[in-house]
Amino acid sequence: ILCSVPVETPGGKLRRQRSEGPSPIMPKIAITSINNWTVKSGFKECKFYDIDMLYSDDDEIKDFFKKNDADIIGLSAVVSTSYLQVQRISKIIKEINPRALIVCGGYLTSAANTVLRKTDVDICVVGDGEIAWVGLLNYVKKISTKNEKLILEELKKVKGLAVLDNSNDEIIFTGYGHTLSSCHMTFPSFEYLKSGLQGNDEALKNYFRPYDLTLAFRMDERCFEEGRRKMVSSIHVSKGCVAKCTFCQRGAKGYTLYNLDDLEKHLLQLKKYNV
Repeated sequence: ILCSVPVETPGGKLRRQRSEGPSPIMPKIAITSINNWTVKSGFKECKFYDIDMLYSDDDEIKDFFKKNDADIIGLSAVVSTSYLQVQRISKIIKEINPRALIVCGGYLTSAANTVLRKTDVDICVVGDGEIAWVGLLNYVKKISTKNEKLILEELKKVKGLAVLDNSNDEIIFTGYGHTLSSCHMTFPSFEYLKSGLQGNDEALKNYFRPYDLTLAFRMDERCFEEGRRKMVSSIHVSKGCVAKCTFCQRGAKGYTLYNLDDLEKHLLQLKKYNV
């Protein structure tokens, strides 16, 4: 199971609903990319639970994991303000399913030392997560031993992991995760995003906004041409950055372009949603 993680403080009231605001919600690019690479690598599709979009409370999360058992559960924590949410969600998961391997990815894992010591997360993925996630799936399928030393030796073979060695209370880091080449990077599927909404199909509309609510579009007279579709959405055509800003921690280096031959397919998908 792959789960999105909210960035707001647990229990806090949203300043505005996901359906509000001038800009569309950004598609869960990392989660969809990890799922796509999982399928390409010969595994079944990962179940998706969009906790961020649904802004699920404790009881809703408990109910979901009581109904959906899993050997491995991924939490996508995009920024540091997701920390308390990761603490909350991982605690609930362990209470429901103590044997589940909880994996945290996203830029929060630049603080893997804190995440591993202060939450119920078992493993942090540092850097790009697609190849590391599949490595963990293979690891879960392979491991049957309860010998902790042997388990750590197997985990050390997977690049991009940070894990706590309980024997000496030290963090083991296997190096930054490998980056997918551009030909394997994929645009998000809105059908897959819809699967994470637990039947709340109306929430899918949050990925789109009317152009006349969006200042950048409202100032462009071409938006008002006859025949223009009403909605706007966000599209990424590259991944990474070439700058080295001091305020930004990047576990993934370099700059990669998506395969632009796939862009047309993505645009056709967006047209179905009146973009």
